[in-house]
Amino acid sequence: MPEPLLIASHRTVVAGVAAKPRFDKVAVAGLTQDAISEMTADELVAAIQTISLPSGRSLDLRIKDRPTLERLVYLARRTCRNQGY
Repeated sequence: MPEPLLIASHRTVVAGVAAKPRFDKVAVAGLTQDAISEMTADELVAAIQTISLPSGRSLDLRIKDRPTLERLVYLARRTCRNQGY
Protein backbone atom coordinates (compact mmCIF):
# COMPACT_ATOMS: atom_id res chain seq x y z
CA MET A 1 0.00 0.00 0.00
CA PRO A 2 1.44 3.40 -0.94
CA GLU A 3 2.21 5.90 1.79
CA PRO A 4 -0.52 8.50 2.42
CA LEU A 5 0.03 11.76 0.60
CA LEU A 6 -0.10 15.21 2.13
CA ILE A 7 -3.23 17.00 1.06
CA ALA A 8 -2.89 20.61 -0.05
CA SER A 9 -5.75 22.79 -1.19
CA HIS A 10 -5.07 22.08 -4.86
CA ARG A 11 -4.38 18.35 -4.55
CA THR A 12 -6.91 15.55 -4.38
CA VAL A 13 -6.25 12.13 -2.88
CA VAL A 14 -8.49 9.21 -3.67
CA ALA A 15 -7.81 5.91 -1.90
CA GLY A 16 -4.23 6.95 -1.12
CA VAL A 17 -3.37 7.72 -4.77
CA ALA A 18 -3.00 11.24 -6.10
CA ALA A 19 -5.62 12.21 -8.66
CA LYS A 20 -5.00 14.67 -11.49
CA PRO A 21 -4.51 18.12 -9.92
CA ARG A 22 -7.30 20.63 -10.50
CA PHE A 23 -7.31 24.36 -9.96
CA ASP A 24 -9.85 27.13 -10.08
CA LYS A 25 -8.99 30.78 -10.68
CA VAL A 26 -9.15 31.62 -6.96
CA ALA A 27 -6.56 28.94 -6.18
CA VAL A 28 -4.27 30.09 -9.00
CA ALA A 29 -4.56 33.74 -7.90
CA GLY A 30 -3.55 32.73 -4.38
CA LEU A 31 -0.43 30.78 -5.31
CA THR A 32 2.73 32.00 -3.62
CA GLN A 33 6.21 31.93 -5.11
CA ASP A 34 7.16 29.11 -2.72
CA ALA A 35 4.06 27.09 -3.65
CA ILE A 36 4.83 27.45 -7.35
CA SER A 37 8.45 26.36 -6.89
CA GLU A 38 7.29 23.25 -4.99
CA MET A 39 4.66 22.19 -7.54
CA THR A 40 5.13 19.17 -9.77
CA ALA A 41 5.15 19.56 -13.55
CA ASP A 42 1.60 18.13 -13.70
CA GLU A 43 0.41 20.69 -11.14
CA LEU A 44 2.06 23.51 -13.10
CA VAL A 45 0.31 22.40 -16.29
CA ALA A 46 -3.04 22.16 -14.47
CA ALA A 47 -2.62 25.70 -13.10
CA ILE A 48 -1.76 27.06 -16.55
CA GLN A 49 -4.78 25.36 -18.11
CA THR A 50 -7.06 27.23 -15.71
CA ILE A 51 -6.88 30.29 -17.96
CA SER A 52 -7.57 30.69 -21.66
CA LEU A 53 -4.32 31.15 -23.51
CA PRO A 54 -4.15 34.26 -25.73
CA SER A 55 -3.35 32.25 -28.86
CA GLY A 56 -6.74 30.54 -28.69
CA ARG A 57 -4.97 27.26 -29.30
CA SER A 58 -4.11 24.54 -26.87
CA LEU A 59 -0.38 24.20 -26.26
CA ASP A 60 1.26 20.87 -25.53
CA LEU A 61 2.61 21.93 -22.14
CA ARG A 62 4.02 18.50 -21.32
CA ILE A 63 7.06 19.19 -23.49
CA LYS A 64 7.93 22.53 -21.89
CA ASP A 65 10.87 22.81 -19.52
CA ARG A 66 10.29 23.68 -15.87
CA PRO A 67 11.37 27.36 -16.04
CA THR A 68 8.93 27.94 -18.91
CA LEU A 69 6.12 26.22 -17.01
CA GLU A 70 6.81 28.34 -13.92
CA ARG A 71 6.78 31.55 -15.99
CA LEU A 72 3.45 30.51 -17.49
CA VAL A 73 2.04 29.89 -14.00
CA TYR A 74 3.13 33.38 -12.94
CA LEU A 75 1.33 34.72 -16.02
CA ALA A 76 -1.76 32.67 -15.15
CA ARG A 77 -1.62 33.96 -11.56
CA ARG A 78 -1.37 37.58 -12.73
CA THR A 79 -4.25 37.04 -15.16
CA CYS A 80 -6.46 35.60 -12.41
CA ARG A 81 -5.59 38.44 -10.03
CA ASN A 82 -6.33 41.04 -12.73
CA GLN A 83 -9.73 39.42 -13.21
CA GLY A 84 -10.45 39.99 -9.52
CA TYR A 85 -9.92 36.49 -8.13
